[in-house]
Amino acid sequence: NNNTFTYLGKKGDGITVNIAKTVTKINTYLFYSNTNIEKNPKIKEVIFEADSQCTAINSYAFYGCTYLTSINIGASITTIGSNAFEKCSALTSITTPNSLRTIDESAFTGCKVLASVTLKEGLETINEKAFENCVKLTEIKLPNGLTTIGTSAFTGCTGLTKVYIPSSVTSMAGFIFSGNTTLTVY
Repeated sequence: NNNTFTYLGKKGDGITVNIAKTVTKINTYLFYSNTNIEKNPKIKEVIFEADSQCTAINSYAFYGCTYLTSINIGASITTIGSNAFEKCSALTSITTPNSLRTIDESAFTGCKVLASVTLKEGLETINEKAFENCVKLTEIKLPNGLTTIGTSAFTGCTGLTKVYIPSSVTSMAGFIFSGNTTLTVY
């Protein structure tokens, strides 16, 4: 199926964006602030086709997509760019593929209902403010092989109570968990 957009219901109810397997990257600003139905459809879901060749979700690709509730991050994605999902205020969960190496600055900042984050082995770097102000996040297990956690990566995640940090981490910047008063680090 090479369709880029597939409607989920009546016009305006929201759509699923199917990323064709031949797409190699999601361009910067491609779906930026896609909330005005008169100009753009409301994106509720993003699905990468099996055998996807897409390696990057570039900066601001889905910034401000306030109707986006779920994304199936493609199995070949290596980088999630800065601010890629910032202010996706309806996004509830993400699972990263083993291919993912880098989550850039502010990639998920302000995803206020993001409650479940599954980061798989292969991830090496979480850059600054990557999950800032994800207030519904309560627990996160950072994967083996992770080496770098940037400044304020989880700042303002006030619901965060448990974090598992692997021994592979060799660089941790300041203020990583600033604002988290009931946090236990393992």
